[in-house]
Amino acid sequence: MDVTFGRGYVAVSCTCGRPPPPWPPAAVAARRRRIANFAAIGVQVLSGSRFVERSRLSWLGTRPDPKGGRTVEEFLREGWRQGRAAVGVWNTIGDTLVAEAVAALRPDYVCIDMQHGSASEAQLVPMLQAVTVGGATPIVRVPEANPAAIMKALDAGAAGVILPLVETAEQAKRAVDACRYPPAGRRSFGPFRASISAETSDPRDLEKVACIAMIETRAGIDHLAEIVATEGLTAIYLGPSDLSLALGLPPGSIEAPEFIATAEKIRSACAEHGVVAGMHCYDGVTARRAVEQGYGMVTVAIDLRSLRQALAAEIAVARGTNHAGRLSVAEGAGEPGEPGEGSL
Repeated sequence: MDVTFGRGYVAVSCTCGRPPPPWPPAAVAARRRRIANFAAIGVQVLSGSRFVERSRLSWLGTRPDPKGGRTVEEFLREGWRQGRAAVGVWNTIGDTLVAEAVAALRPDYVCIDMQHGSASEAQLVPMLQAVTVGGATPIVRVPEANPAAIMKALDAGAAGVILPLVETAEQAKRAVDACRYPPAGRRSFGPFRASISAETSDPRDLEKVACIAMIETRAGIDHLAEIVATEGLTAIYLGPSDLSLALGLPPGSIEAPEFIATAEKIRSACAEHGVVAGMHCYDGVTARRAVEQGYGMVTVAIDLRSLRQALAAEIAVARGTNHAGRLSVAEGAGEPGEPGEGSL
């Protein structure tokens, strides 16, 4: 019997006329881990993403789909109407292993931040694959709300896009049009990976994606009523850092009366027009509070911030200091607006 080990596979051949003996359970588990890691780092094989996703659905084992087969847009809207919020994690570390590990914690979504995160356009497909392998729904915050960036993310297989700095109804309408194919929109047809991950080339299926606008500037606040009335808009997402700056406050002033009043104004406008209200939060406590306030999409943590905070706590324990690991804004982890951590 000859056994050949490769990157992500094991080949067994037998020349003695008898089938090879079954593998021990530990060897099977190890092989599955190697295959999963092989897929997660975004290595392209002949059948591309189909290998990653279908292998996960077959012999690598499956996990229950929290969306129950619905698109992320349907999941957000239906969950919000039923009082169930979608809980997600923000990815600013452009690393596929980190993305898969975070997704394996089973949030409803993982948002890959292409505006303030470290992931490049060349990393987008591997990052989307890693989130899918981990078991969460991948969405992307595009660098800017222009049709080219939106279509690129959707063609790569994102289930939805978050659009920064939306200030007018015209901008919101262009973004929605970039998500939908004619005659409903103006999206160009070229789903190079989306047709693989969705296992369909039907434009009507591929356009079932979430279009999420961020209101975070004074102009956006002033045009709130017109923006939320945009047909086809899935959600409005609040970014505390830029929204605070627009109100003349320090970044992330979520406890300031002006911020609270503005956030409630936005949430109420969303409820009036049947649009999901989303909130970017810094921890589970503020996320739970947002859910209780009626937000239907809540980001609970940022990967880099959480990593630094956890490491700071362990270092403090080892040194015997009283620092509890809660990094301040000045230390670069208390507020995602710091360099490299994703400004909201």
